[in-house]
Amino acid sequence: MPNLDGFHILESVGPDRVSAVVFVTEHEQYAVRAFDVRAADYLLKPFSRERLRKALERAREQITREKASDLTDQLAAFLAEKRPPQDRYLKRIMIKEDGRLFFLRTPDIDWVEASGNYVRLHVGAESHLLREAMKGLEARLDPETFLRIHRSAIVNIERVKELRPLFHGDYTVVLRDDRELTMSAAYREKLTELR
Repeated sequence: MPNLDGFHILESVGPDRVSAVVFVTEHEQYAVRAFDVRAADYLLKPFSRERLRKALERAREQITREKASDLTDQLAAFLAEKRPPQDRYLKRIMIKEDGRLFFLRTPDIDWVEASGNYVRLHVGAESHLLREAMKGLEARLDPETFLRIHRSAIVNIERVKELRPLFHGDYTVVLRDDRELTMSAAYREKLTELR
């Protein structure tokens, strides 16, 4: 391909629009970069029919996994949409990790931490990454139980042991496991709503 290579084509199409990519080349030095862009396989020329068959099988498996993941996301969105109004706050959250799904009860969450386009749910010594914005999750958590204390933190108020005043209206929030978080002055007003 004059003036183009597989990486340029993938970049111009957009990696999110491509289900599976198998690189076929004579250059082994690009293998690591290929897997960085989620290539299903990397074939070095010359290759056998059997090796090509294996590469195609890997591509099919990758497409199947991604379709299953999309279906799971659609199912979760559908169920959230159909939830009756009196049950509008989450009672459990579906977590996807290592190709498996499990449910996490919201009362078991100690605190939630913003992590880019994700949130990290802290439950005892464990933590789980969930692809959701902080604001979206906050709206779906029961405000009787969960309190936003910072732009990047929500706490389960049942896990709060103590509040210590800091400077300029901020507080240190001490959880029952002695973890310390900061409540910024901007969120301090919400404390009055907890009574």
